[in-house]
Amino acid sequence: MQAQGPSRRAMGILLLTATLSCCGARAFAGGTPAGADVTAQASVSWNQQGVAHSATSNATSFTVDEIVDFAVVCQDAAGVEAFPGETGRALSFTLLNTGNGPETFRLLALDALAGDDFDPLLAGVHLDTNGNGIWDPGADDVYVQGGNDPDLPADAVISIFLLVDLPPDVVDRQEGTAKLVITAMTGVGAPGTVVLGAGAGGTDAVLGSGGGTGDATALVRVAAVELELAKTAVVLDPDGGSEPRPGALITYTITVTATGGGTARGVVVTDPLPPATDFVPASLILDGVPLTDAADTDAGDYNVTIPGTLTINLGDITAISPSREIAFQVSIP
Repeated sequence: MQAQGPSRRAMGILLLTATLSCCGARAFAGGTPAGADVTAQASVSWNQQGVAHSATSNATSFTVDEIVDFAVVCQDAAGVEAFPGETGRALSFTLLNTGNGPETFRLLALDALAGDDFDPLLAGVHLDTNGNGIWDPGADDVYVQGGNDPDLPADAVISIFLLVDLPPDVVDRQEGTAKLVITAMTGVGAPGTVVLGAGAGGTDAVLGSGGGTGDATALVRVAAVELELAKTAVVLDPDGGSEPRPGALITYTITVTATGGGTARGVVVTDPLPPATDFVPASLILDGVPLTDAADTDAGDYNVTIPGTLTINLGDITAISPSREIAFQVSIP
């Protein structure tokens, strides 16, 4: 800070507190921009025997210091779900410059943290190149320390993505953590430390309450899912018995059940027609609702998607979903 006039120190800005947590309200820079000039001069007037007089004081002038402060926030407050062996799972963070001047930041990702069930394996750090706040593979640049460190004006924000791989041997509901550490390039030290000449326009820089560093931690929760299929067959012969002889009708029932904490997406059940049998038209039923045999708007078909095969699309299934039941009939010619 440069000053003329009486020897005083004036910050002229609002010192913001860094937010260093996995979630929280967004903070903004406050007060006067770094490098702004603050000049003050007093005047006095009086009257003596009908004659007006006036005088002015000397001017005092200050240049506003830069406060170095920021907020790093994990955007996945409740954690993210991933399955065993999943690769490239994105963990989202935001970095907001809450100081009153521009600042360059250095990033460090850590994946071997104590106190969790497993260590996610760091696969890369990416910057939100297109600014949409969403991880876009192939569009968001790989972060290279010292090469493309984020340079943010006051109040500017950028999203940062840590990509992690899950070991194949993790089990359902285990939790792992990964941390993003941010360092202001102006300096690190105790809050209130003055870095001479390091602020905007050659002003002094003052480290905010975060001391020029901060971090946020993301939680990865294993959400494995397994599907179980159970198939039963009931035979009804022409005489009302259960002999599988020519003329008999076989009713097959398939039950699909999910276990685990994850979601099975795009579930499709296929069942080739048994040899030496004929499909009974219009016998396909899903959860008690008849389906057509054609490939139309309902969930199933026969001999269309795959020749000689029943195909039923069940969509997404979780452990809390009710079991799905498929039934159809064939005859023995």
